[in-house]
Amino acid sequence: MVALPALAQSQKTAPQFRARIGSHQLKFQVGDRYSDEPLNPSFTLQPTVLWTLPTFRARIGIHFLADMGSAYGALPVSGAGVTGYFYPLGVSSAYEISEGGTVTQVSKPSVFTFASFTPVNFNLNRQADDTPDGSPLSFSAFMYDFAVGVGYDYPFTQNMIFAAEFSYRTASAQSSNTTDTISYRGLGLSLVFSTSYY
Repeated sequence: MVALPALAQSQKTAPQFRARIGSHQLKFQVGDRYSDEPLNPSFTLQPTVLWTLPTFRARIGIHFLADMGSAYGALPVSGAGVTGYFYPLGVSSAYEISEGGTVTQVSKPSVFTFASFTPVNFNLNRQADDTPDGSPLSFSAFMYDFAVGVGYDYPFTQNMIFAAEFSYRTASAQSSNTTDTISYRGLGLSLVFSTSYY
């Protein structure tokens, strides 16, 4: 078994910018009218700013989430929330300071798990001619999106890390005027670029 190099804990930290783009095969339910209907947005965009907690081998931050390009609207899901990453083998990049005060960024490949919580606005809009039952669809629901996943960070060059992430997302809410459930869920695969500046 090959041992991965350990990163020294730095006395200096810098925010990490993480840009995620991917595709989620979401299916939604709206009461009895739609059940397991594919939402299938063209892509999911999630820019994130993270701060490293080296003692806990973790990063935590804030993000914006947007699913774009669905047949039910240009922006069916959007919101902002919090994200946490845990690196069981140690964070993938850190800043080390030499005795002379020189700051050096060191990095290594690393696996991670993550979870996120996002209050979102779920919008569905479609003309009557495009719906299965011939009736127009237009409503908005406030929901909480929960996501969990795993991934792998790979340093490409200094201060540039690429990653692949596999995740599961789910969200649900009660309709304001009925007891019908509004929800969506699905699996996704994303590519990630991350960098930081110190």
